[in-house]
Parts: sequence; C-alpha cells; structure tokens
Amino acid sequence: MARFGSGWIPWGPDAADLTSIVRMKEALAAAGRQADDLQVVGYLPTSLGSDGGIDLGATMDRVGPMVEAGVTDFRTTGQAFPEGPREDRLHALVVAFRSAVGRALPS
Repeated sequence: MARFGSGWIPWGPDAADLTSIVRMKEALAAAGRQADDLQVVGYLPTSLGSDGGIDLGATMDRVGPMVEAGVTDFRTTGQAFPEGPREDRLHALVVAFRSAVGRALPS
C-alpha cells in the first residue's frame, strides 16, 4: 500500500484504532510518498434515538475525532433508517454531517 496505493480502508484492529492512520502515513513518507494525500475510509457508526431514527447529535459527535485522526471518506449503513420518510432523514443526516465536518476541519 505504501508504495502503490492512493487510498486505504483500515480493517480489523486498524479500523478500531484510528491511530493506525499515523503508522500508514509514516510508511508512505518512508517510501518517499506524500502522506498528506492519503485517502482513508472510515465507518461512521450511527446512534439511534428513541424514535428508532438516527440520533444526529450523538452520531455527529464521532465525526470530529475521525477527521482529526485522518479519515477523509465516511461510510455508514442504511439500517439506521426505519420505515417512513427516508429521504427526509437522509437529508438531515447529510446536513448534520457537512456541519460536523466543517467544524472539524482547520480553518
């Protein structure tokens, strides 16, 4: 990965401990590559509220630390969307996510 890759999807212990991103960036630098260009996919777990929908506040509280750790691309599961107006819930999730990322990125 350090010699030829442009992105990384941590799995196993590396997915659970995002400090592994630092190790991967060090390996890139040691291989003469630009570590800041590394794209890292992380899984954003969703917290559920009492209505069975996503608790946006609790879910978005996870975004900042993930961005700070070096995650550049996020994935989540659609299982957190109960029956009903999924489009509205997805829109709310996207708006909250953009705001959380904006707060986490350096100015």
